[in-house]
Amino acid sequence: MRKKLNLGFLNYTDKAVPSEQFGLPSIECNTNVLPDFLALYGEKSNYHKTPFTATSFYQYDDVWDGKDGYINAYLYGDKKLIKRYRNRFDGVRIFIMPDTSMFSDLDIDYNRSQLKRALIGAVILQMEFHAVVIPNISYISEETFPLYFDAIKYTSVAAISLKGHIRYANS
Repeated sequence: MRKKLNLGFLNYTDKAVPSEQFGLPSIECNTNVLPDFLALYGEKSNYHKTPFTATSFYQYDDVWDGKDGYINAYLYGDKKLIKRYRNRFDGVRIFIMPDTSMFSDLDIDYNRSQLKRALIGAVILQMEFHAVVIPNISYISEETFPLYFDAIKYTSVAAISLKGHIRYANS
């Protein structure tokens, strides 16, 4: 029934502990293993550059999360795509949680669904690849801290993207 309803992600999130306040899939990261190099998703040749390379998703969403992206492969149970991603991520020991784009000028429901997608992606990486997944801290504003931090409460290591959007005044 899950396949008919496109609910393949439940095979993963049902095994994850829901966050306390918002019921999102939560992830834990209590590790002493820290990355010494970040490989971008699009740089497959760098995934094993060092023994402690972390694969990250700090690229535009369409590069790693398009219709044939790894999260959709698992959401829809696409066996061909799953095989492709199992090969792609083979031997990766550390991931940074997916960085799904969130925007302050879009409603909170959209941003919450983006956060949930990132968390589902993180749970898949933990369960499928038995890898360390370092939570990616992402939020819109101080008022949204409770939502964004609820699912990563039990962690000793986190990543923060320093990229951002800068608006230039018309001159």
